[in-house]
Amino acid sequence: MIFDEREVKKVQILYWIFSVVGTAVVVYMMREISIHFYLRLLLIPAIFMGFVILVFPVHVVIMFIKTLIITPIMWKKWRALAPIKENDCDVIKYIEELQLLVESKHGRKYLKPNPALWLPVSLEFAHCYHYNGENDKAEEITKEVLDSIEASIAGKKMNIFLTCMAIQTLTGLYIYKSELEKAREYYAYLPEYYAVVSAWKANAKTRQMLDLLNKCIKELDNGFLIAKGKFSEALPFYLKEWENSENIMLNKVRIQYNLSLIYEGLGEDEKYKESLTYVARHGNNTFMARMAREKLG
Repeated sequence: MIFDEREVKKVQILYWIFSVVGTAVVVYMMREISIHFYLRLLLIPAIFMGFVILVFPVHVVIMFIKTLIITPIMWKKWRALAPIKENDCDVIKYIEELQLLVESKHGRKYLKPNPALWLPVSLEFAHCYHYNGENDKAEEITKEVLDSIEASIAGKKMNIFLTCMAIQTLTGLYIYKSELEKAREYYAYLPEYYAVVSAWKANAKTRQMLDLLNKCIKELDNGFLIAKGKFSEALPFYLKEWENSENIMLNKVRIQYNLSLIYEGLGEDEKYKESLTYVARHGNNTFMARMAREKLG
């Protein structure tokens, strides 16, 4: 761990106590001293930090402050890599760049030991390995994420969100591998989590999570339809997905790949080739593009 959680909680609680009490004491003691008002304000935080250092070891305080500063920076660096995957569909380069970030000095110290960051990054690795056709590796990582969630320091809501994302990943993997019994086993948890989230206090974040869960469930439902050969039933969903698709190339490639499976099953050769051509042209080194090029010859 980068810091002891109990120590951090003590720092947080006592810092605010000292902030309130310390402000009153300092202002009272300095009322007769001839000193500039703004200089007094600068002295106050220094006195507060002195209180904290008296109570806790210096290295705990320093590590806590560094974590608060560096963690958001690591998050931004991770998100800055997104265009490589989402726009260029270069999953191999994305995996390499993400691995470099994880193995960097700050990555080893502030990213890996922090479950609130490391678990989403691990899921990102799983998604990319899947898009690269390394499904066994993706499955292994996703199961590790599920095993780690209960022991993480992330809050309950974050745990549920990550759990649902991991379940969606595993279900999708098993559908792709035609292991439908395993897919159904994991899929069965999603409606239960949807009911849990529905009971939360209504606000923007709750609605956003419900929308994400609803989208996950619908996508997996139609994935099952394709796997069962019910192509005409799945077609409307993916056509609507295509119409409403955001300007993220990887999502567009995924939708067209699923449409190619549907058109192939329906025997619509012209549309089938159009979808394959789109995937082959824009999918870069994803497994979808490789398969499309192979089918097109």
